[in-house]
Amino acid sequence: MGGSVKYLARSVPAMNNLYKLLKKNPKLKIKIIGHSNGRNGNESDESNVKFTLGRANTIKMFLIKQGIDSNRIEIDGKGDSEMLFDSFKGTPAEQEQNRRVEVMVLEF
Repeated sequence: MGGSVKYLARSVPAMNNLYKLLKKNPKLKIKIIGHSNGRNGNESDESNVKFTLGRANTIKMFLIKQGIDSNRIEIDGKGDSEMLFDSFKGTPAEQEQNRRVEVMVLEF
C-alpha cells in the first residue's frame, strides 16, 4: 500500500511462511529491508529512510507477536536508493514492486 507502513492482506501467507521458517530453524537470523518507490519527491532522504524502516519494523513486529525472539531480526530502510524500476516512468505494477520488503538471511 503506497504511503503506508501497513502490510497488504495478500502478504500474510508469505509472512506466515517466514514465521514457520524461523520457528523451525531456531538459529536462523534475518534482516528485513524496507523500500519505497520514489513517488514522494518532497520527502527528504532521511524521512524516507525512516519511513522504510517503519515498513520493515511492521513485519518484525508481526513476527515478534508470533513468538519469534527480536534478537533474531534486524531491520533496515533503504528509502528510494534501491528501486527496481524508474520512479516516474514505471507502470503502476512496477511502482508496486518498488514498494516492498525484502528478507536477507544473516545466519543459519
